Amino acid sequence: LKNILPFLKPGGKIVIADVDDDWLTIYPDSGAFRSFANRAAAGQAKNMGDRNIGRKFKAYLTEAGFADPKTLVQTVTSDDIGMKNFIDLTTGFKIEQIPVEQKEEADKELKEIQKLIQVPSAWAGVGIFLGTATRT
Repeated sequence: LKNILPFLKPGGKIVIADVDDDWLTIYPDSGAFRSFANRAAAGQAKNMGDRNIGRKFKAYLTEAGFADPKTLVQTVTSDDIGMKNFIDLTTGFKIEQIPVEQKEEADKELKEIQKLIQVPSAWAGVGIFLGTATRT
């Protein structure tokens, strides 16, 4: 964010978007979903990533020198986009974050999660965090 600030004209706005995995939920959860998410978060953390970054946007924008930082949350659910799309968008890509030695178990968990696509009463939701601020 500090590197972006000088490129904005005075009055220019920045918008950033990401999730916060504490706002990611699925029902019914056999335990595979949370285990898979925890594996991915740990793998990403080893590479300096943060699966809970959304809640930190306002602080990061403030620390970088932006003015009037705000954070809002837009919810997206499986009712909005379908369970298959929801799993693909929020979970499927996380396999890339999982260490090689855990991939076999993670693949089993992902297959368990994907079974929910066939469960008519299944539901999932996530908060998409949007951070906005201005260069003074």
